[in-house]
Amino acid sequence: MFENIRADLRAHGGDWAAQGFWVLLVYRFGRWRYTVRPALLRKLCSLIYKVLFKFVQIITGIELPCEVVIGRNFVIDHFGGIVVSGYARFGDDCRIRNGVVVGLKNVDEPIAPVFGNNVDIGTGANCIYPLIGHREYGWRFTGSDIDATALASARTIVAANGLDKAIELRRQDTSTQLFKGILAADERFELTLCNPPFHASQAEAASGSQRKWRNLGKLDPSRKLPKLNFGGQAAELWCEGGEAAFVARMADESVAYAKQVYRFSTLVSKGGNVAPLMARLQRLGALQVQALDMAQGQKKSRFVTWTFLDAAEQAAWRTERWPRS
Repeated sequence: MFENIRADLRAHGGDWAAQGFWVLLVYRFGRWRYTVRPALLRKLCSLIYKVLFKFVQIITGIELPCEVVIGRNFVIDHFGGIVVSGYARFGDDCRIRNGVVVGLKNVDEPIAPVFGNNVDIGTGANCIYPLIGHREYGWRFTGSDIDATALASARTIVAANGLDKAIELRRQDTSTQLFKGILAADERFELTLCNPPFHASQAEAASGSQRKWRNLGKLDPSRKLPKLNFGGQAAELWCEGGEAAFVARMADESVAYAKQVYRFSTLVSKGGNVAPLMARLQRLGALQVQALDMAQGQKKSRFVTWTFLDAAEQAAWRTERWPRS
């Protein structure tokens, strides 16, 4: 057990405060308790494990039962919204990020995903918005990504949850396009969702992380901190021109699909990008352009939403596509 704990600590950069490491510490204890003799002592260890498991689940938002099989150098990057079925299997050098659900195909069939070595299950690869949207509201989704690996991971999770008919995934082959090549001419969508790249380059992302570490008082030379204080792949985190250019391109492209989408929306991480985006949308003829603030703890964000349908067109859309039960 202790050798595994030392390896987990190394995998998390030697940071004892990493919440992913706390979860793995409890996980290792949970697996070790099976080796305890006599039975009475093992029962006591089981009770302690259950208390610790629930404690870290509440504190970190991570559910990693000891029945899961994980390989070497398993890293839990960030915390919150991570749920892993006890039937799941992971190879060596795997990384799992916030917002990932690795579940059963259905509750009556103990079949969960099996991942090989060097798999990074991250934001954009977990299909989290469609999974939650279908689970809570019964919505159907069409998701897109430019990264084949991310799509493969998302397809694994969708299939494992038995949602192939509710969630369709499509590859965007042109990185400069958002809707073109994804939305067919005869399709209509109630809503579009997007979490755009934050930064214009890897250097800008790293600089922002250093600033946040400094503001949090954690920029201690004796500590080995991750280069980025958030998870994700390159295409998810930065693009040419950064978030401002990305959402401007989305606004421009949305005009061509004005009558196919009831309402467009996008998250906007940087507050300074909101006003230029809203002004651009108004110049493009968008209607009901709104910015809605969101906050969780000290984290503040917002999303911008717009439509090109006037009141009569919206009413006709609702009558045709939203029949009352």
